[in-house]
Amino acid sequence: FQGPTLHLTQQLIIDRFGVSAFESINDYRLSAWLGQQEELHRIVVYQCDKQLTPWTKRSLRQADCILIVGIGWKEAVKGSVEKEIERIAVRAQKELILLHRMGSLKPKGTAEWLKERNWCTFHHHVRCPQRVFQNINLECLNDYTDLLEPDPDPTTDFARMARFLTGTAIGLVLGGGGARGIAHVGMIQAMHEAGIPIDLIGGTSIGAFMGALWADELNVKGYVDRATHWCKVISCFHSIDVLLKLD
Repeated sequence: FQGPTLHLTQQLIIDRFGVSAFESINDYRLSAWLGQQEELHRIVVYQCDKQLTPWTKRSLRQADCILIVGIGWKEAVKGSVEKEIERIAVRAQKELILLHRMGSLKPKGTAEWLKERNWCTFHHHVRCPQRVFQNINLECLNDYTDLLEPDPDPTTDFARMARFLTGTAIGLVLGGGGARGIAHVGMIQAMHEAGIPIDLIGGTSIGAFMGALWADELNVKGYVDRATHWCKVISCFHSIDVLLKLD
């Protein structure tokens, strides 16, 4: 539970303060109100405009963390807002979010996105349902909240990204121990069944291998099948090695 969250847009500010909200005469009034909202809410999301408007500049100055969202399979071209980010928001943390279609395999072209944005401190790959990539009227979406927003699934990419952004990501470190490392498979399976997500994974020796196997698979059934196959192969090689030594 992260506490109260507020989503702010340019239209919301204009509705509250009028069309002159971003004029210099109202600067103190707007700054005071935004500061009050940040005190009252655990998280305040400032949604920028597509262009470098006064509201976008204000949002960039207010932000502690700036999220740059891109379509993962498209060309990594910088927009007009991005070109101003480093100059306007020098001290804010900047993270890149690349959206992908649901069911996508391993992402490609990430290096090109990062090469153009060396000021990003972190990046996320997020698989999304098709509706995210469609132009849908927001008022229409509000009428179908129950349909489009079921009980949150902690294993989705969106949930994982949210945990990273709020400092609640769950990491798992697997120890060594040779053949006993196969026990890690059962533990990861038990965590999955208990609804405990794994956002980061690492390990040493056999634990590093089992962790890498999970990171490559991210599916319990596939993970168990591959780990089982690996154990059978290793057991076979071990038996051959013993026979050779006996000979």
